[in-house]
Amino acid sequence: MNALLNYITELMLYMSGYLIFIAESLFCGALTYLLYRLFLSRVQNYSFQRVILLISLLITVLFPVIDIPVSNPVIAEFFIAPAHVTAITNSASQNIMNKDLITNSLWILYLSISVIFLFRLLFQLFKIYSFKQNCMLAESGIGYKIYSSESIDLPFSFGKAVFMPLSYIGEERKMAIRHELSHIDRNHTLDVLFVNLLISLVWFNPFLYLFKKKLVEVHEFEADMDVINNGANINEYKELLFIAQFGVTPDISNSLHKSLTFKRFFQMENLKQKKAGMKVITLFSAAILLLFYVTSFSKTAILPDSNNKLFQTQDTTSKTIPFVMVEVKPTFQGGDENVFTKWVASKLVYPEQAKKDSIQGRVILQFIVAENGKVENVKVVRGVHPVLDKEAVRVVSLSPAWEPGTAKGKKVKVSYTFPVIFQLSHKKK
Repeated sequence: MNALLNYITELMLYMSGYLIFIAESLFCGALTYLLYRLFLSRVQNYSFQRVILLISLLITVLFPVIDIPVSNPVIAEFFIAPAHVTAITNSASQNIMNKDLITNSLWILYLSISVIFLFRLLFQLFKIYSFKQNCMLAESGIGYKIYSSESIDLPFSFGKAVFMPLSYIGEERKMAIRHELSHIDRNHTLDVLFVNLLISLVWFNPFLYLFKKKLVEVHEFEADMDVINNGANINEYKELLFIAQFGVTPDISNSLHKSLTFKRFFQMENLKQKKAGMKVITLFSAAILLLFYVTSFSKTAILPDSNNKLFQTQDTTSKTIPFVMVEVKPTFQGGDENVFTKWVASKLVYPEQAKKDSIQGRVILQFIVAENGKVENVKVVRGVHPVLDKEAVRVVSLSPAWEPGTAKGKKVKVSYTFPVIFQLSHKKK
């Protein structure tokens, strides 16, 4: 049972990138949707709500994939060549292969579902194209064309095209056309395509579907407002909306029958638009900046360059001297840092539990060579597993005293970062 739990734990660490992306996407979606429902949806300004919804969609998808490294600029450290310890085991290669197989299978599953969503979107586009090919051009104006056919159940629009049933005549036809022209004038089709593409990429996040529903609702509010402001009788228009509920239109189109609720009827009675207050805009901006900071900024990864030069780390003390400021660098047993690496490698013991459970990886340590030459403040900057982390810290903490570094004739503390690599090798038959 312990071996199974350790394997599951290691697999979760192995897949941590995927899991972090999913968790951050859900977190961003939940927070922005809650913010919209509690505060922003109350602003009587459809254009403002539409922009907020589109921004929220972008935030939910983009923030989790943005990673801006930050670091503590107090000190630059020197990178010591990694120490290796290798153990031979019968199960290592098989377990690694199993983890690769699982992660690859999950990745293929994720992409397969995305492809299904994309194919569904393409099918909807093809369906609209087929409608257009089988309809006759009834009217053409600046920036739009109206097509009619007996096969069309309800009025709908997509792009610059309006599709009208032949059964719609007189005032009903005028109001329906005015409704669809509003969608065209306001470029609502671009919003619909945009949100469907995002859902194809991040299909697992339920908040994208909620944002899509709210966005379609705002689209209909805007179209209703344009129809009524154009002189339509509000009661006749409501009757038209009721009649338009019985029929089918392509999912990605704009149509009369979308989002018919009591709220929509209520909004028709109050068409007055107000500017969004500075308090609301400030609240939303502050929340987004905070969310961006939480999800997109991370401590600098420990990545030395090919020349083994200086790089930034995340934790230092004000009295620790950057290596570039050290006039005489610390030495270990009369030699340089490579001697220390060899000493550590000779003392490391691969933990039996780690060998049994096929645990391996790179443990990144940070330590300080003090003024008296002793190794102090040994800590794990990036760990792999408690048993491996503990062994790496144990050996480095046992280090004999160094000859301390000096700056301006005085002995000073010098900070180092040191990788310890635990690697399993499959036993050959």
